[in-house]
Amino acid sequence: MSGAVLEGRFRRGRWSGEFDPCALADLSEQLDRDPDDLVARGLLVQVHSSRGARVFRSGEGSSANFYWKEFRARGALDPLKAWLRGSRAARAVRGAERLAAIGVDAPRTLALVEERGAFGVARAVLVTEAVLDRVGLEHWAVSDDLASRDRRRIVTAAAVAVAAIHRAGLVHGDLRPSNVLVDRAGDRVTFLDNERTRPSRRRRERLRNLVQLGVDQLGPPFRTDRLRFVHAYVRASGGSRDDARELARAANAAILARREKRRRRGLDPLTGLALRAGTSCG
Repeated sequence: MSGAVLEGRFRRGRWSGEFDPCALADLSEQLDRDPDDLVARGLLVQVHSSRGARVFRSGEGSSANFYWKEFRARGALDPLKAWLRGSRAARAVRGAERLAAIGVDAPRTLALVEERGAFGVARAVLVTEAVLDRVGLEHWAVSDDLASRDRRRIVTAAAVAVAAIHRAGLVHGDLRPSNVLVDRAGDRVTFLDNERTRPSRRRRERLRNLVQLGVDQLGPPFRTDRLRFVHAYVRASGGSRDDARELARAANAAILARREKRRRRGLDPLTGLALRAGTSCG
């Protein structure tokens, strides 16, 4: 939970944790507040919301560039799970530290603060430094101004980084294109949402990561990009061309199966989003 920069100690009521006092000087007294209050003051801007979490970025009123993720219990068992395994925010920090230990980049933690209830952690806040010079694979997948050599470099960089994670005996729990940030030069790759980044050498889980990247229309959508990704991944893993062909067939079959499952559930097979009435992907 702690790190060299998390020298600030936070404890107020049921809230406690650590933060970087230099980066969050103007927010250190706000870490237990309702984010909506900080939005009203111009310190945060909401960018995403789901049943279990809300994500904000720093607003114009803040002196630092960061992302603020508020984790809320998704069900009655979540506090108990947090008591046994640590909060989702704490697990995200551990996942990022696992990546850092093998030389793979993840956003730097600026604060981790938890609200404890009668049955464990009821709510947690994770603040991470914004990554300003890289964007998700889904952006590059639809970019109109990307030359073929740049696309090849970006896809290869992402594949090599994923291979490094797997060689180290780790898997990423949510390897969707938006969670893989790459710069145009392909020099830096950063992995987001690391709460389920964990040790595993099971082939099924490594394949699942490749399917997570390829199942959506965004990132990379073209068959040549997917093949290039697999070949670069296998080369970085020390495999042969036969290994690459076998993996490509397995990944493609799993991607098609998952898309068909989405179609049967009435979802867009290429995005996983609900289809509007009268819309068909025929």
